[in-house]
Amino acid sequence: MDDLSSKFKEIFRPDVCDECGLCFSRCPELHLPEGEAKAEIRRLMQGESKHVLWRCTSCFSCDTYCPRGCLPYELILACWNDLHQRRGAPPITRMVLPNEEPNLWSTLDVLLPEDERRTLQAWAAQTPIEDEDILLTGCFTNLIPYISYTGLLRSLVPIGTPDLWCSGGHIYQLGWLRAVEQIGRRVQHSLARVKKVVTFMGAEYTMLSHILPRQFGIEFDFEVQPLMDWLWSMIEGGEIALTDQLGQRVTVHDNCFSKAEGDRFFDLARRLVEATGCEVVEMVHNREDALCCGFGAGASYVHPINIPFDIVAGGIRRIREAEETGAEALVVHCSACLFILCVAREICGSRMSIYHVLELVQLASGEEPAHRHRERAWQIIVAITYQFLHSLFRRSFQIKDIPPQIEEGKAKRRYVLLKAIHLALRSRLVRWLYMSGFRSILAARSLLVHRGGAK
Repeated sequence: MDDLSSKFKEIFRPDVCDECGLCFSRCPELHLPEGEAKAEIRRLMQGESKHVLWRCTSCFSCDTYCPRGCLPYELILACWNDLHQRRGAPPITRMVLPNEEPNLWSTLDVLLPEDERRTLQAWAAQTPIEDEDILLTGCFTNLIPYISYTGLLRSLVPIGTPDLWCSGGHIYQLGWLRAVEQIGRRVQHSLARVKKVVTFMGAEYTMLSHILPRQFGIEFDFEVQPLMDWLWSMIEGGEIALTDQLGQRVTVHDNCFSKAEGDRFFDLARRLVEATGCEVVEMVHNREDALCCGFGAGASYVHPINIPFDIVAGGIRRIREAEETGAEALVVHCSACLFILCVAREICGSRMSIYHVLELVQLASGEEPAHRHRERAWQIIVAITYQFLHSLFRRSFQIKDIPPQIEEGKAKRRYVLLKAIHLALRSRLVRWLYMSGFRSILAARSLLVHRGGAK
């Protein structure tokens, strides 16, 4: 057994757990009967699983339900880590690993407009200066750099490349514990000189302020502040004036990492939305019960061919739940959730608007956001399609040690194929055929599951 697996199983506090099963009976994904939930927590403590390791969407909810303060999510991660050592990762996992080829960043780079390429180059070239407040963009914000095109952030110095791996957030959710530790050490070294870091992604705030120090013993000397908290302080201090009231009915998607902060992020997101003049209507699954945007579906041990379909199916489920509220728009505060839900919206043909909370603040302050979500969603669909086709011919693999610096990508070699897929998907007919085919596959899979087939 990996030593980190052993450590995380102790973090779970097995001596305190009374095997009540509440973590898995209340789980918004599993909903196991009480008896089966109790049996499953016992299985996990023995390194076995009948349900969780194959169906968990890595959403953190189980930790919020435990009445005794145990951390069943850490136990799940420990068991996944053990499985990784034995089985390796599905080839499609390369998509979210910046030091593997091909990956989402290097593939998408071929399709980005020139202004966004220049933005990413500026972020990568920026050297942290001690007396400046740093905006740590987060690797998934690098997929949507236009989200930063606002004067509201002018007092912050943006820094971020895929090399920093979102401070290990998405790798942590996938259960690759040794890689998370290596990423944490890299971030510690890269940001050694700074005094204050504002994190664009709430997940990075949680990693830097809680998870890396407590679970991995990696301490940071700088102050960390999440973007939502920074925005609220700027509004309260008068630096950001909300002159326009938007008057929309919106619903809020609570991302997985926000559950690790208790009510803090839940309340803060709604406070910001309401400050822009919007009315919040809640989805059935909200706050600690919120469903994953879909990203976490890639963590469970399923057949690799299923992973992209599981991720998009999870996103579509969340879009449909948002639509049921009657809201005009879905508001998110995570860059990863934003691009995944935008992809899901295009696949299912939803007309619901999707905004990052920063965009609502922009609108209320009189700015017009770049808001390139629909076109970026199709560019990401091109990248994911390429990744999926590429993974069909590769085997499972072990994640390599995190290198000091990521080598230059090989995206230019794929230029012709990617451009061809992108050109084809610019046609409304081809998009319709793509969406219809994707939805047919999802419907067939759903029917198989309903009839008792494998996921």
